[in-house]
Amino acid sequence: MKIFKLLLLLAIITKMPVYAQNSWNENETFIEAERNEKIQTMKSTLHIASNIKNVSVIINGENQGLAPITIKNLSSGIYHLKLEKKGYKSSYSVIKLLPYREEYYYIELSEEVNNDNMQEQLSPKT
Repeated sequence: MKIFKLLLLLAIITKMPVYAQNSWNENETFIEAERNEKIQTMKSTLHIASNIKNVSVIINGENQGLAPITIKNLSSGIYHLKLEKKGYKSSYSVIKLLPYREEYYYIELSEEVNNDNMQEQLSPKT
């Protein structure tokens, strides 16, 4: 406490501004909230394509349609992206979408290996 009083006295003498730690300024809080609101309204666009046509595109558990697809008016944030099609291994990605951006994703799917088909191919023909 003595150090604070000494610094305060020194600030008064030298006319230096004093900043207290843990100060709360209502105007700064309002400006930060306003800035966050503006960022949320700055919508982004996501373009998704794949090496396989008509792949289901699922974002945060909701089916968006078939790739290739363009999804507009997305808020910035973290999204869970899944591409799936019968006969192919599904692809899972977590993407961070920044405000007022256009993001492009090209995702390759590979065919699922079916053990029954492999057994038929490997067994000798008689």
